[in-house]
Amino acid sequence: ENAVAGAEVVLAVVPTGGFRAVLERLAAIGTPNLIWACKGLEPTSAKLPHQVADEIFGIESNAQYFPDQRSPKRLLAACPPR
Repeated sequence: ENAVAGAEVVLAVVPTGGFRAVLERLAAIGTPNLIWACKGLEPTSAKLPHQVADEIFGIESNAQYFPDQRSPKRLLAACPPR
């Protein structure tokens, strides 16, 4: 919790098997903006990371899903200007 306190953006780089637990912890402390770098299916549910995020944060959240990981320009273009 101290590691993300006051952060504008949190980068979650965890194995997909631990992604749900990390998101649940971040949701409990109110993480403002989240970017994740994990791939594959959640072992227990066979869900993709964006599906897990939708369950934790709600489908109406500001989550952005970028399936083409080879295009960081798309990610930067979607970020709000500073």
